[in-house]
Amino acid sequence: MEKRNGAIDFLRAWGVILMILIHATAYYGKDRIAHALWDYAHFAVPLFIFCSMAIFVARSQNNVTLMLKTVWKRVKRLLVPYYLFLAAWIGISYIVSPSFFSPQKILNKIFFIGSRDLDWLVLLFLFFIFLFPLFEYVSQKYKKLYVLLIALVLGSSIYLLFYQSPVSMRLAMWLPWMLLYPVTQYIVRAKKKLRSVCNVVVISVILYGTTRLIVAGLRHSLVFTSNKYPPNLYYLSYGLLWIGVLFFTYNMFSVLKKFDRVWFFLSANSYTLYLIHFLILHVLLSYKVQTMMPWGIFFALLFGSAIVVQTILNRAKTIKHSSDCKQIESSILKMSGKYKNLKPIQPINLDKPRDYIDYTQ
Repeated sequence: MEKRNGAIDFLRAWGVILMILIHATAYYGKDRIAHALWDYAHFAVPLFIFCSMAIFVARSQNNVTLMLKTVWKRVKRLLVPYYLFLAAWIGISYIVSPSFFSPQKILNKIFFIGSRDLDWLVLLFLFFIFLFPLFEYVSQKYKKLYVLLIALVLGSSIYLLFYQSPVSMRLAMWLPWMLLYPVTQYIVRAKKKLRSVCNVVVISVILYGTTRLIVAGLRHSLVFTSNKYPPNLYYLSYGLLWIGVLFFTYNMFSVLKKFDRVWFFLSANSYTLYLIHFLILHVLLSYKVQTMMPWGIFFALLFGSAIVVQTILNRAKTIKHSSDCKQIESSILKMSGKYKNLKPIQPINLDKPRDYIDYTQ
């Protein structure tokens, strides 16, 4: 079994926490603290993307072709949970808010059409399934072309500081997001990772300060959601800054490693928690629960409910797996009884070359 990376679990876990916090505080705009948390927590998506890139880079360093063969498997792992979620969303919408339920909205979610809806992130990761192997292959085989690709993604993030995207957000968003890929390669493949992370933090601080002045000078909004769809260099540098800070924090403070089981649970279930919390949020908003309590309690209710549902699903999956194992064990016992009169297989004499079989070929 592959050993998990504690730092990656820590970053992805915080991505889940921040994602739910963003969606919980979004309905408390008049509360200054809630509004500040809603705005400054918008580095959740960069955390998710960095973690996925880091895992891919580490696994495909010497075997890009193997990763290409797993494309269809990764597509299924992304889309099957999403369409199961969508079926549940349709059922819940029909029950709790029929006015919200419409054929057009269903079609938009099935085919990933729209703008800043919840499924945009699923579509982005669908793009990544094909883009990660492409960028990795080019980086290993065609160095000069890869430099041009980096210039292209960097240029797109700078362009978006000054202008709106000339094409649909959903079609253009992958380009600036891929700026994180060469940064991830630099961190993952560095011999001294903490030094490389510190370098990323320093550069990110400089870029963030510079781009913030540019955005303010242009009299554009400094709110991160206004710079996120698709992301410009101001937003991306802010995300990279927090990636570096959290990565460095986890590795410097050993007390955080005592909570590795918590980080692992949130990380391993990050995608389903992302989908589940939207279903719960949909129900809570339908009954205007957010108007009955302060933002802190609403966040705790949303986060806690998602954890409970995920735990129940995990438990049900464990019971099913245990039942399947018992059936297999029973079948093996029946077969062993049926063939108990057969003579045992003679052991191979490894002293004789003719008896040697190379099972690796």
